[in-house]
Amino acid sequence: MQRCIYAIPSSSVFPRDSISRTEKNSTNSDALPLLRATLHELASGLKSEVAEKLSDLNISNFVMTPVKRNYAFERTDIPTGEQYVLKINYPYKDTAVPSYLRGEHFHALLGTNNSALELFLVKRKIKGPSWLSISKFVTCPSTQRVSWCKIEVTVDCPKDISVLTASATLEVPPAVVAAVNLKTIINEKHNVHEIVLASAICCHRVKIDSPMRSEDWQKWGMISHFTIMRKLEGREFLAGLYH
Repeated sequence: MQRCIYAIPSSSVFPRDSISRTEKNSTNSDALPLLRATLHELASGLKSEVAEKLSDLNISNFVMTPVKRNYAFERTDIPTGEQYVLKINYPYKDTAVPSYLRGEHFHALLGTNNSALELFLVKRKIKGPSWLSISKFVTCPSTQRVSWCKIEVTVDCPKDISVLTASATLEVPPAVVAAVNLKTIINEKHNVHEIVLASAICCHRVKIDSPMRSEDWQKWGMISHFTIMRKLEGREFLAGLYH
């Protein structure tokens, strides 16, 4: 997963008049390479400055390209509407670029604090519970799993994961929902909290896409519960608890 940040250039980097003329002359696909070459040439000073600042942060593996984006938020130091900015990608294993970083050719950075999960959800347009199509995946060995999922897979590229179209009508599987309540005491010897009792109530076959009817909750096996309690060191259980 690559970080994705945007350097907002000074107005002199991409002159609007020059860009407008170039775009008008690049309406067909054959002229697009000329437009890209022009944008990279105009951004040469900006790219050199950003590369130098990334190098100061020990970030050596990065890609930069001019792109058009639309800004529509509250910051007054960033022009609203469509504009060309410098898109910068580099691995998440490298340090995050400070959001306050500025330069001669750019006056703001956006996306510096975005987490990998946030960027993944936005880029792949994942909104709430939905069916996902996963391709080119590899099943994780049990020793490398990081979750309690029954099946866990990995992919090399986020683009291998996409939201299924609305035409794919698949039945939503029921979920198992549990509420857990813990009771603790203070270990006076070590001055720490210890769990002495845990209770859980489990709701089986819960619908997550529609309300549950009252009669659904009365079905056999829908709700189960249990309580477990541990024996404290140096203390006896109350009479009858063994049974």
